[in-house]
Amino acid sequence: MRLGLLVFPKSKENDSMLKRRFIDGLFDLALQQFLCLIALTDDFVTTVGKVRQYIDAQEQAKISAIAKKPDVRFAASDEPPPTIQMQPILDGLQKVLEVVLERKPEVNVAETPEP
Repeated sequence: MRLGLLVFPKSKENDSMLKRRFIDGLFDLALQQFLCLIALTDDFVTTVGKVRQYIDAQEQAKISAIAKKPDVRFAASDEPPPTIQMQPILDGLQKVLEVVLERKPEVNVAETPEP
């Protein structure tokens, strides 16, 4: 005979009380609600088994979310993806900088008024 049965004899009332305390002691509110709906008529041992299944499913979902690689797809044509010509972009940027720097008046530090 187990020691737990001597201290806490098995009866329907004791099993129900133990199950209720177990569910109330869970930190996960979603799990508590899940058990209130799913394990309504189950005994304590069956409820603990369902908690283990729930936790295993949650951990498996986290692992698969982490391990999932992004799905990258290219066009189904035989053409390579288009390349970007950088030189025209750089030339245009250089022209813009030249125009901006030409318009900027020179600032003489000695002539600026002090605050």
